[in-house]
Amino acid sequence: MAKANTVKVDEEGGVAAAVMAAAPTTTFDQRVFLFHGDKGGVGKSFSHHVFVDSALAAGVPMAVIEADTRNPDVIRVFEGVTDCQMINLRRDDGWMDVIDFIKAHPDQHIAISLPAGIGEAMQKEFVDFCRFLKLKVPGKPEVVMFWTINLFADSVNLLYDTYKALGEHVSKIVVVRNLIFGDPSMFFLWDESPLKADLELRGVALTISLPALHLRVTSKLFADPTGVMPLSRAVQNPQAFNLLPSEQFKLETYVNFDVKDSMKAVQKFVGL
Repeated sequence: MAKANTVKVDEEGGVAAAVMAAAPTTTFDQRVFLFHGDKGGVGKSFSHHVFVDSALAAGVPMAVIEADTRNPDVIRVFEGVTDCQMINLRRDDGWMDVIDFIKAHPDQHIAISLPAGIGEAMQKEFVDFCRFLKLKVPGKPEVVMFWTINLFADSVNLLYDTYKALGEHVSKIVVVRNLIFGDPSMFFLWDESPLKADLELRGVALTISLPALHLRVTSKLFADPTGVMPLSRAVQNPQAFNLLPSEQFKLETYVNFDVKDSMKAVQKFVGL
């Protein structure tokens, strides 16, 4: 919000002084993003990677929680780039650690990469966590859930079960069709589902497609877990991965064109 100016004018019409009026205090409109899917191998970590990388590149403050302690791809990418913490949500104090991390980072959105199969285990503690956000955090941060799907019915069924259990605590849902499994037309189980129709009619869900990055590129970018970095940084450092000119071009095209429109749509939908 812009500050108002109070201007004092002398008798000759000149400006004698300008006093800045105190601006109203504003609270950072913090949001919590959950990257879910409740099964392994659907691309939750990569969806998280693309979203957080795009947000940071656009100047959106974003901190990261890695809750997939068995396969911590996310923290490997963003450690040293933004604030990160590994938290085991299978422990009974895991969501307490999330609360403390959020309180320690009031001026950043929080993106949480959930582990596979966490669904039932997280329900009770997640409800208490959402209650904490409403009662104890300024601005009452909204919780947005990203749900990454493949072509199969269990992706849709698990989303239905999760929304039935936790939907009242989630303000919006972004369903990510991971195109590594096929082109958009092949996701008809989700596209034709009553759940999609209902959620989108009520304005609480957005469906996007996440294009696949070419295998020749990903095989080099993620070959060494100790050397991974956000895609936007890899574009600037192709020599770190020995990318051939064609591979570098594929990566540049992916970051600057292939995912750009979908990420802009997501940022608009969730209010970033």
